[in-house]
Amino acid sequence: MNATTTRGALLAALACVLVGGSFTANSVLGDYPYAGGQFLRYGLACLLLVPLAGKGATGRLRALAPRQWLRLALLAAVGMVGFNLAVIAAERTAEPAVPGVFVGCAPVVVAVLVPLLGGRRPQRVVLYGALLVAVGAFAVQGWGRTDGAGMAFSACALAGEVGFAVLAVPVLRPLGPRLLSATVCGIAALESAAVAVLVDGAGWLRLPDGVEAAALLWQAVVVTVVG
Repeated sequence: MNATTTRGALLAALACVLVGGSFTANSVLGDYPYAGGQFLRYGLACLLLVPLAGKGATGRLRALAPRQWLRLALLAAVGMVGFNLAVIAAERTAEPAVPGVFVGCAPVVVAVLVPLLGGRRPQRVVLYGALLVAVGAFAVQGWGRTDGAGMAFSACALAGEVGFAVLAVPVLRPLGPRLLSATVCGIAALESAAVAVLVDGAGWLRLPDGVEAAALLWQAVVVTVVG
């Protein structure tokens, strides 16, 4: 493993730690309009990420084919809006550790699924590493109170996390990680606003209290932008 690979692995590990903090943040947003909160989160994240997208961002976006824009919309819907909806729904009847452990299994699924989709066999070393991550997630977070609904929504969160990784691969190269992040955050904000108006009507957005505001800022700045 060279210095670049090591640095990438350490940054990926840090990102996983930061994203793991979102489960605790979500647990205090149960009474806040879900989709309205995600609109605030992803809208703010998009504004913070756009200056980091680099030169030529507009040209790279214009060069995308319609099918690639469709993939970006699906990526935001499944891996961002849908993922967080599932987590919040799970935490209404389950402790945050439960969806956390489920999502901790995502590396195992991705390590198997992505090579198979590319017509390759999963690498044994990668699979062992993914299993270690999943076991570590369970060891750190433990298990907690849950019911059937909590388990089902946690499984949906796992599907959303895996979907995010699989759908992002083909559009990562033409956009790059920073522009891709900024773009899908903008799309996720629009999708969240549309869902919010349909589900919550006029009450889709309200002023958050102190705890809710802190949780939304943590999700937008630390989990989404930094992570």
